[in-house]
Amino acid sequence: MATDTSWRTDPPRFPVRWLVPALAVIAVTIVVGVLRYPDLPARLVAGWGGRRVPKSVLAAFAVVIGHPAIMVGARFGVGFTFNVANPMAWLVIAGIVAVPVGLVAIGAAARM
Repeated sequence: MATDTSWRTDPPRFPVRWLVPALAVIAVTIVVGVLRYPDLPARLVAGWGGRRVPKSVLAAFAVVIGHPAIMVGARFGVGFTFNVANPMAWLVIAGIVAVPVGLVAIGAAARM
């Protein structure tokens, strides 16, 4: 049986020209931002009650004791996050983690 190994031994080079549109969009965004917002402060006020954006990774987890919702508004940024004070949120998080882990385990078991 012969196998073509040219993809491993001599892979095609990445076409650098593909980067040009992305770099152009980034450059235009920076230029427009600097020209349109010259007085933009170094730190933006965001989140609940005008607090500064926290620098801790743990700040991404919302602990809102007594709040019945599984998902609550994000402390910073846009969107929602899990309310880790709610036990149902932990079940949802466990399910989100369990599905890919289970699929990998099933795939590994099928190969044996």
